[in-house]
Amino acid sequence: MSENYFGDLNWEMDYVKNWYGLSLKLKGREPRWRSTPLEPSYANFTYSYPVSPIVKSNTNENIIILSATSNPNNPRLANIYLENSVSSGTATTTLVALKNFKSPFMNSLTKIFSNNETAFISPLINPDTTMEIKSVNMNIIPANDSVDVVIQSWNNAPSYYKRWKELNINEGVVLNHLVGDLRPNSSYTVRINGEIYGIYTTNNNGEISFSYTYQSNGQPEKTIEIIKFGIGKPLLMEPIS
Repeated sequence: MSENYFGDLNWEMDYVKNWYGLSLKLKGREPRWRSTPLEPSYANFTYSYPVSPIVKSNTNENIIILSATSNPNNPRLANIYLENSVSSGTATTTLVALKNFKSPFMNSLTKIFSNNETAFISPLINPDTTMEIKSVNMNIIPANDSVDVVIQSWNNAPSYYKRWKELNINEGVVLNHLVGDLRPNSSYTVRINGEIYGIYTTNNNGEISFSYTYQSNGQPEKTIEIIKFGIGKPLLMEPIS
């Protein structure tokens, strides 16, 4: 009996129906595939899946969670696929709670808790429509309680400019941040409500870490920006609608 192994066949399957399309075919000039009762032919498929995020709850029974997966090389990057199962009517939304996850989502209000749980409110989803919700490459970990986050701008090269709001925070809570999608080994300015908070240098993975203690001081919402060091204004300011 001979055995053949085919490796490096990894590809991302981020939509539930793709899992039903796996098959093995033999092709080429005069292909031969022999199978006998004593030496049967068979194929083994091995696949992996991330352990986070874990869906804890979904408040709208008409919104189906088709899949919730994260990038195996970077668990901060998650893709959630939602489907409005009703065939007619008005667009609707849902509140999805996740475990073992602490990254905010685009186009959504995200609440991040100190126990590594996260909840987000989806945009309106039209009847009989599928929507993809993506997280950004950032962890926010409140030392206690929770924080609401709204991503306003998240750009990669060339500007790398990022802006988001943090709100509904209790006084004195320490908020820890790990921000990616920046140029490796480069300096960036972090501003909070327009004031320079600090200058940080990214690691080899293009990440910076910083923390601050929340004090409202008459400004209950905090707008945080990350800008290339030495640039007075961001190169690109494109709010996420």
